[in-house]
Amino acid sequence: MREVVRSIQTTQIGRVEIVFYLDDDDDASIEQAKTLKCKTVVGPRIKLSDTYNKCAEIATGNILMECCDAVIFETPGWDVLVAAEFAKVPDKILLVFGRDGIHDGGGATLPFIHRRWMETIGRFGPPYFSCDFCDTWNYEIAQSLGRAVYLPTI
Repeated sequence: MREVVRSIQTTQIGRVEIVFYLDDDDDASIEQAKTLKCKTVVGPRIKLSDTYNKCAEIATGNILMECCDAVIFETPGWDVLVAAEFAKVPDKILLVFGRDGIHDGGGATLPFIHRRWMETIGRFGPPYFSCDFCDTWNYEIAQSLGRAVYLPTI
């Protein structure tokens, strides 16, 4: 948790809000989130895909990312690069993703969507994927719409 927050804070240019979903029995993570000054949703253990919905409900930004605490942001200004892609699309129905070190353009792990996407479908994503394929759902929709943008520089 500390590393992902540090990497965000040292590479962001604009304002980035960090929201974690924490299991209510994970006292160590709850305390760490307080020291990192991150927003949190604390609740019972739920399916991974639903944690993104819960976090999106309290997030205030328009660009949302499906992220986890194992991610390290390396590209300075990644937030500006992502925002620039959304600025090109008037209706904001777009999915943006960067290199993940595994698929590198062949699939959108860790995608960004706009709040407009979430409002259109009624949620960040389907709440029933326990772990794998949380990211695949939105990526396949974006591909079928011609609205998936890969940014290999992030």
